Amino acid sequence: MNIGVCWYQKDEWEKMRSLSVDPEKLDDDYESWKKNAHETITSLREKGMSVKKVSVKAKDLAEWCNQHGKKVNGEARAAYASFLLDQREARNP
Repeated sequence: MNIGVCWYQKDEWEKMRSLSVDPEKLDDDYESWKKNAHETITSLREKGMSVKKVSVKAKDLAEWCNQHGKKVNGEARAAYASFLLDQREARNP
């Protein structure tokens, strides 16, 4: 089983952060987020988990949350990453 981790480009991360209802749970800047994300991925992989980066666009995340009645928060970001990874793997088995 693969674990999807949201992966943002700098401008998308800043947009996503501004859309989120829980910005206090996010890193203050992109470079801090990127460093922490790499550390998390490394830690999960060291525990034997299969982790895949999933490119996320803030607008698409917000639209998905709206369609599913979710607020843009940590739980929704994780669910969206899983959704995108499932779609990607269904297209490329």
